[in-house]
Amino acid sequence: AWKYMFNAQYGIINQALRAIGLPGPVWLGQSDWALVAVVVVNVWLGVPFMMVALLGGLQAIPGDLY
Repeated sequence: AWKYMFNAQYGIINQALRAIGLPGPVWLGQSDWALVAVVVVNVWLGVPFMMVALLGGLQAIPGDLY
């Protein structure tokens, strides 16, 4: 799914950029843009896990402390 999203010609990200008048980069063909793509994917996958861990920690605080 990520490879399709970051496809230079048919990817949905580049289509959205073209729709607003911006040129779409070659995400996986240039090292700078590939790094951006890797960071985006890692953030997308990591944030929900961190939010669950944070929620679990907050729910473990006794109610009389706040």
